[in-house]
Amino acid sequence: MLKRTRGYVLLTLLVLTGFAGQVSNQTISSRERHELVAALKTSRTSLLESLDGLTDAQLDFRPGSGTRTIRESAFLLRAAQKELVAAVEASGGPRRSTASLSLAEFLRCHNGRFACPSSKAPVANQLKETESFLIKYARTTTEDLHAQPVSTSAGTIDGYHALLRLPEMTRQCVASIRAVKAHPGFPREL
Repeated sequence: MLKRTRGYVLLTLLVLTGFAGQVSNQTISSRERHELVAALKTSRTSLLESLDGLTDAQLDFRPGSGTRTIRESAFLLRAAQKELVAAVEASGGPRRSTASLSLAEFLRCHNGRFACPSSKAPVANQLKETESFLIKYARTTTEDLHAQPVSTSAGTIDGYHALLRLPEMTRQCVASIRAVKAHPGFPREL
């Protein structure tokens, strides 16, 4: 009888202390996560559609002096994504260990393949890989993005709103690509 009572008391204490030790959930809400993922998917789709089937001559066409080629616009988008995500992760303090790569680690690992605007590697494939990783990160991050202040040219914003700038950057890149494609001297397919 004494062993059973002591067992119940120990079990009760274990349950009570287990509940006391639970960490509160401080990630972005499911609504915010859904909005971020939807915006990233929409912008990725429009970006890949604008790059679909372009030849190297079309990617490297410069409409005039002082304007960017499509390849340069794509690589500038990639660099801006890298810079913004690095700022979000740097503002978060020490990183929690996770099974997958962090976003900054992913971008660092791919730096050699993305950094050079003169690279002839398929631009669309590189951006698709990066955009897919951004979507995966937005779906699975457990970081408290609202508690991460990020300094931007627009002022200080939280990490969640900084990540919401990524789809806008992609839309600006798509607009730039469409402007180059609309130029009368743009090389047409044979």
